[in-house]
Amino acid sequence: MNPSPDNLRKLFCILTSILLFAGGCCTGKKNSGNAKLFSPGSGTIELTKNWSLISANGIADGGEKVSTAKFDSSKWYPITIPSTIMAGLVANGVYSNLYFGQNMKSVPDLSKQQWWFRGEFVAPENSGGQFWLRFKGIAYKAEIWLNGKLLDTNAEGTMVIHEYNVTDVIKPGAKNFLAVKVTPPLDNGKNLSFWYVDWNPAPP
Repeated sequence: MNPSPDNLRKLFCILTSILLFAGGCCTGKKNSGNAKLFSPGSGTIELTKNWSLISANGIADGGEKVSTAKFDSSKWYPITIPSTIMAGLVANGVYSNLYFGQNMKSVPDLSKQQWWFRGEFVAPENSGGQFWLRFKGIAYKAEIWLNGKLLDTNAEGTMVIHEYNVTDVIKPGAKNFLAVKVTPPLDNGKNLSFWYVDWNPAPP
């Protein structure tokens, strides 16, 4: 039985919806639990566009450089969020016709390495308010950087919402750079995460 395209998208490291809230009124730097700190309002921006993806292998620079304007990501794979590693590579033609014959055997185990996601966005003007950054799901954990500043060394948990008060880091009315270094879940479901889906075979 062949896995459906929708299910295959779940098999590899997932970076799901990322939201930027302008004008929040709560305090505190971080909440890695499921508690909802505030309700999204008109100042909410979903960061879906202007993202790129690359294997962390061979990237010598750390997040303090990857998350800045000076870093050159022109050779990275352009993607939109939410996206899995596989979906991003397929969209860029790295792998093709995966559902034909035994083509999936040509795909290496993508979970044996770390991956960089890099996004660019213009933050709105926000006179007197606060900025919050919310990740609605990262499989399985990640190192998160914004404008050269480290927000989290270990944002862990696929089903966990990670929120950060980035008021002191964000650049209102200007371009901002977000870098997320994702570490895949361990094999055989050793992490509580998306590993494989029900009847689907483990991905090659």
